[in-house]
Formats: sequence, C-alpha cells, structure tokens
Amino acid sequence: MGQLNSNIPYIEAFVKDRYLYDNPNNNNLTPCYIFAVKTIINRPLLFHIQMDNGVVWWSLPLSAFVWKKD
Repeated sequence: MGQLNSNIPYIEAFVKDRYLYDNPNNNNLTPCYIFAVKTIINRPLLFHIQMDNGVVWWSLPLSAFVWKKD
C-alpha cells in the first residue's frame, strides 16, 4: 500500500481523548502539537501528534482535533 509521510510546521491544538483511549464517552481534551501528515492511497489525511508529556500518537484523523476548548 502506497504511503507518504511529511513533516509540517507544528500546530498547537487539542486532541479529543476518546480517540486516544478506549472510553468513547470521554469528552476531555488534551493539548498537543500536530507535526506531520500521512497520506494513504484512497483514504483521508491522517496526522501525527506529540502531547505535552512527550507521547507521540500516529495516524489520527482530522476529526480528533479542536482549536479551542469551548
């Protein structure tokens, strides 16, 4: 399967915790930095992030992020 990873200028955002953990009812937000994008043929863009504690998560969809806590 063809893939391409590319670095992007980092973006400060918040990630929804329900995309990180197994609890779908978790509505918490965690600060993160989006630093790379991944493309796979015939699939939507995916993003790589680093959280404030140093954890890196790969291949999260755009719907996992928000700009403000409001």
